Amino acid sequence: MWPLLAWNGGLAVYSAMSVIGMWPSFWARLVNAGYIESVCMSDVENSYISQPYSKLLFWFIMSKIVELGDTAFLVLRGKPVGFLHSYHHVATLAMGYFEGVYQMSTLEWGTMMNAIVHSWMYTHYALSGFGLYRAAGSGGGNKMLTLLQIAQMIHGMIVAGFHISVCG
Repeated sequence: MWPLLAWNGGLAVYSAMSVIGMWPSFWARLVNAGYIESVCMSDVENSYISQPYSKLLFWFIMSKIVELGDTAFLVLRGKPVGFLHSYHHVATLAMGYFEGVYQMSTLEWGTMMNAIVHSWMYTHYALSGFGLYRAAGSGGGNKMLTLLQIAQMIHGMIVAGFHISVCG
């Protein structure tokens, strides 16, 4: 139980730190420059590469490799590994890697969305290990997390499609 708690707690803290580190600049750019600029990032001087949080984006890509440990914990505990779980890990790892290599502005969106969802998700998993969610009667937490993950993936596909079709 303790290794799983440390795993989930550590990833929750990492994800929350990423949100806190990126949010002010990300939000300011979104509000001041608009959605199109946040996806297309035609102003390279202000792109994520030159932002103080650019290292967080690198660590985001690296964290996708670390998060494969989630699957190991499921297997070791005899739990089923679902399609959504596998697809999410493979897709975010591949997209993060390619967006990083090609320095695509969509990496910033993907990192922000993923960090927000993972902040809640890993906190939920850590607290669930102690039975806190079940005791509080909030069994719908897993359903809400699944919906957030699906929404995140749909928006990620929208951002990618938007980037391809509009940013050229």
